[in-house]
Amino acid sequence: RILIYQFLFVATGVFSTISQQYVYYKGGADKFTLFPAFVTFCGMSLAVCLPTKTIAKTEVSSPVPHRKLFLIGFFEVLGQCLSITGLIYAGSGIYQVVYSSVVIFTAIFSKFFLKRQLLIGHWFSILLIALGLSFSAVGSAKIKGNLQLLGIFITVLASIVYASNYILIENILTTPPTAKPEQVQTYSGVYALILTSLYLMCYTIPNFETIFLKNVENQKGDLRIICLHYFLMAVSAFLHSFTYYWLVSSLGAVSVGTLQSMRAVTVFGISSTLFCSEQHVEQCYNIWKGISTVIVITGLIYFSLVKTDSKSTIKEDEA
Repeated sequence: RILIYQFLFVATGVFSTISQQYVYYKGGADKFTLFPAFVTFCGMSLAVCLPTKTIAKTEVSSPVPHRKLFLIGFFEVLGQCLSITGLIYAGSGIYQVVYSSVVIFTAIFSKFFLKRQLLIGHWFSILLIALGLSFSAVGSAKIKGNLQLLGIFITVLASIVYASNYILIENILTTPPTAKPEQVQTYSGVYALILTSLYLMCYTIPNFETIFLKNVENQKGDLRIICLHYFLMAVSAFLHSFTYYWLVSSLGAVSVGTLQSMRAVTVFGISSTLFCSEQHVEQCYNIWKGISTVIVITGLIYFSLVKTDSKSTIKEDEA
């Protein structure tokens, strides 16, 4: 069962990234529409409907800190906006590697805001990740100049926003009075969906023809295929959200961080195969992306192994 959930988590993450890139190339994912974010939050919100013990067991008397949950929802929307923009400008391949830095920012924020202790191995892996990201920036500068570098910068900001959100979530789950994980997931998803819906009603729908239909027509996209992709992206977000929740609650964030590394490598290969062309040279695999991939993935895996070893040591000492 664990292997199936791990496969679904990686597969849905890869599919969402590749699908968003495809829809953008076909004119259906302008960064001002927020359609990709909307379908993602639809999928997240539907996780509460799963008829499983993991989601269904919620104590009615559990406190629900709505203000903090609204803030989490707001960070989700902000992170999605930055992620989509970074994905569009940087390309799905380089985006996935840069976005993997979210686990590093989470570790740093844990040190300063949650007073968690980091081992020397943790800091070594952080420096290794920074080195890998610098290589990806060098390769991007030679491919597409300032535009792709801007995408890398925006993606880093998205990683910081998401890392901040993870810290806030952990604070809610561990600081009395604590809330249930399923409450945090459900309410934050609903708040994010509400915020996105307000934006769609105020801006996207009134300008639907200009920012969506005309873009699709200019890029020679097929509305039926684009709508199918959005439907599949919602289903993917539904499965991705549930598997993420289940894996974190069952295996811990370390294992999920390692899976993000596998996701990055997979996206690199698929995006190069599907999108590499004269019009999208930034998607083609090159030596800089190869070096960046090896260094970043090595750093992430080493970081996860150090964290796992440290947890094991603590448990042995307590025993």
